[in-house]
Amino acid sequence: MNKLIIIGNGFDLAHGLKTDYKSFLTWYLTRCFKNASKEREYTDDFLKIVIDPLPNYSNPDVDFRGNFSEFIDSYISGEIIQSGSIILDLNNPWGTLYTLKVSLTSELLERLLGKKGDPNWGDIEHVFYQELKKVLADNKDAFETKRKLTILNNHLDRLKELLREYLLQETQHVNASDQFMALAGKKTELRHILEQKGRGRSQDIRELGDFNVHGKVLFLDFNYTFLIHKKISADSGYIHIPIHGTINGPLDEMIFGYGDEIDEVFHEMEKSNMNEYMRNIKSFGYFKNQHYSDLVRYLSSEPFVVYLWGHSCSLSDRTLLNMIFEHDNCAAIEIFYYENEGYNNYIELTQNISRHFRDKLKMRNRVFNIKNCQSLPQEID
Repeated sequence: MNKLIIIGNGFDLAHGLKTDYKSFLTWYLTRCFKNASKEREYTDDFLKIVIDPLPNYSNPDVDFRGNFSEFIDSYISGEIIQSGSIILDLNNPWGTLYTLKVSLTSELLERLLGKKGDPNWGDIEHVFYQELKKVLADNKDAFETKRKLTILNNHLDRLKELLREYLLQETQHVNASDQFMALAGKKTELRHILEQKGRGRSQDIRELGDFNVHGKVLFLDFNYTFLIHKKISADSGYIHIPIHGTINGPLDEMIFGYGDEIDEVFHEMEKSNMNEYMRNIKSFGYFKNQHYSDLVRYLSSEPFVVYLWGHSCSLSDRTLLNMIFEHDNCAAIEIFYYENEGYNNYIELTQNISRHFRDKLKMRNRVFNIKNCQSLPQEID
């Protein structure tokens, strides 16, 4: 029996990489404000920043040296309004005050900054899809609709370029831990699969003896960082499929968008006969290489067990995850959940997984209960 290991952003975070959305956004905004501090003004595809000395409270001849870290944290968390002017106190020895005006020129970034809580990449892609649905609901004329869609898609493409630049900096000197390679070689006990399917009678288990599940191991990598690939030796027999591309490959093969073709509104977008709706739908990106075809062949070859390593199973990958989880060859799903100081996200993950099943009985028969799962190792050097 084969083993399909699905790798998500939690895998990179477990290695101490700052690949979460908030860290990326902090990096981007810090760069914007630093550029603005040099010329007192900065403009890009997403925003405009103007920094002016406050009359009677500043010395225009004094160099502007702003420390924006606290401001950016407040800005991202929504404590400060995203568009408008504020007075910025630099706490410098000259008592200088400045007005800082931020104007958001991208509805996509405005929605992302307004996202409460601790959003993950799936949430960000969901925001993009909500913006697509908003354009569809506006029901404007074809010219205006195409104009809005083009701007929205261009902004997502630009966000992808920035993400690639950030990840290249963040992941230069990091390798995957040997702990994960040991987990990849871990044998899944067939008795756990039988128990999940209600066939865990003592007689069945005794007849199985010490038989364990092992076979071809495939890493289905949803990350762009190529981290796990660095650990796969040529003679290991392990297969690596970077299903959404990598930061080391062509930019146009980095798939970043939304992937839920099951949603009813998606079919309305198809009926509109406007291809710009489809531009950043993930399934169309799968035609750019052979990765999807390789995955389908693997799934069809023989029964497999799924390991989940750090993937949130959000709706942004629903089309692909539904195909895997409900595949006739899928025997079981073992969750490697996040755990910290008595908290774990096992139940949250099962709830997310359930959204990818049309057949809920299959879901309950395939997902291992928490006693047969384990936490994902964290903060590995």
